[in-house]
Amino acid sequence: MNHPHGYQGGYIFKWDPAKERLTNLGLGLKYDSIKDIALDRVGGLIYGVSYPQVHFLLWDPGNNIFRDLGRVGSDHVPRCIFSDRWGNGYYVDWRQRLVKYERDSGQLLFSRDSIPAFPGTPAGRIITGVPTYAKDSENGVIYLITYGNMVCAFRPQRRGIGSVEALGATYDMETLPPRGYSPNSGFANNGKLYYFIGGHGQYVVSDTTLLMEFDPLTREKQIVLRFPVDVVSEVTGCDVKDDRGNLYFAGRRRSLQAENMGESGASRPFMIIFNPTREIAP
Repeated sequence: MNHPHGYQGGYIFKWDPAKERLTNLGLGLKYDSIKDIALDRVGGLIYGVSYPQVHFLLWDPGNNIFRDLGRVGSDHVPRCIFSDRWGNGYYVDWRQRLVKYERDSGQLLFSRDSIPAFPGTPAGRIITGVPTYAKDSENGVIYLITYGNMVCAFRPQRRGIGSVEALGATYDMETLPPRGYSPNSGFANNGKLYYFIGGHGQYVVSDTTLLMEFDPLTREKQIVLRFPVDVVSEVTGCDVKDDRGNLYFAGRRRSLQAENMGESGASRPFMIIFNPTREIAP
């Protein structure tokens, strides 16, 4: 952002691994970067959100069309944009209301109600929106976790917004809203939701990152694994699963050696592969 000649803006590229060919699909919003993208697997549209102006962006590579659908946020840019089985695109606005691009009509739809939050959830958490999602494709449900640590079941529909149901906290605590930070989630083949809690100084157990299991049917949750912060300090990654049911996350851990190198190198990155139903071969 502080380039001496100014920042041109974020571009979208297409990579074809079979041909090892990289194609430039064009510039998004001028002077803004692109924080996240999602793919319409029905019609090939690409949805994006710009940073820091929070514009909902739409690319149609097949027809070489780019549309800026306008600003939908304020002084924070929520992390995730996602799509449903019909190829509709979703984001959240500054009041944590779902914003949908409806492919059939070519219009933006705004939910009347905000995604559920616990009483007393600070506005700073509401405005930060939804940092993760995971899809149960068989049952047509998209599980959302808000920055206020509420687990929700979103049931999209082809036309209109669909319903959102609050399922409870990511971690049971006497005081609400609960603490914690979960910018990650994955839905496993056993029908349960998995997510890590911890990061950005927001731990429910001191200096410990937790891997949680959540059963959407019973709403019961349990701790699967515990990690000290020098092993796992924070985890990201949304809805990444292969055909064997393995869930993939991006982790990082505290590193004193890295901290001595300065602010930009205060941790070490690594990949996490987890499968609750089968052993993963090394």
